[in-house]
Amino acid sequence: MPEVLSRKVGMLAALLSVSRNTVVYTGAGISVDAGVGQAPAGPRGGFKTVTARPTLTHHTMAELNANGWLHAWVQQNHVGLPQKAGYPQVGLEGA
Repeated sequence: MPEVLSRKVGMLAALLSVSRNTVVYTGAGISVDAGVGQAPAGPRGGFKTVTARPTLTHHTMAELNANGWLHAWVQQNHVGLPQKAGYPQVGLEGA
C-alpha cells in the first residue's frame, strides 16, 4: 500500500475507533460500478428495475457497521444494494 494511502487509512481507523456516532453520506456514484446509473429513473420518472450486485464499498460499509464503527448510512440510491451487502435496514436512511 502506498505510504500516503497507508497514513490516511491509519488516520481514518483512529477517528472511527473513538467516534460514538459515525454517519456516512454517500452519493449515487458508489453504485455505478454495480451497474446502476447516476440517475436510475425511467422515462416517466419511475425507477427502473435494477438487478445489480453490491460493490466493495457497499460491503465495506456493512462490515464497518457490523463491527460497531459505522452507526448510520445516508444514501441516495434506493435499489437495495446496502441491504444486499448485509447492512441492516435500521440505521439506513435515504436522501
